[in-house]
Amino acid sequence: MSRKLTEARAEANRKYQRKLAGIAIKVQPEQRDRYNAAAAAAGIPLRQLILQALEEKIERDHLL
Repeated sequence: MSRKLTEARAEANRKYQRKLAGIAIKVQPEQRDRYNAAAAAAGIPLRQLILQALEEKIERDHLL
């Protein structure tokens, strides 16, 4: 099965991406390496680890 990205799929991806809001953070290189290592150890992408941590913090501390 070919995994080529069709033009229709690419356009759908672009449309979806335009709906999303970005959040940028700056960290020291050592922190970035630590966070990447933690995500790898958990077997998930760093983005997912960060989002999970935020959601857990919000729930645990009843922030919303």
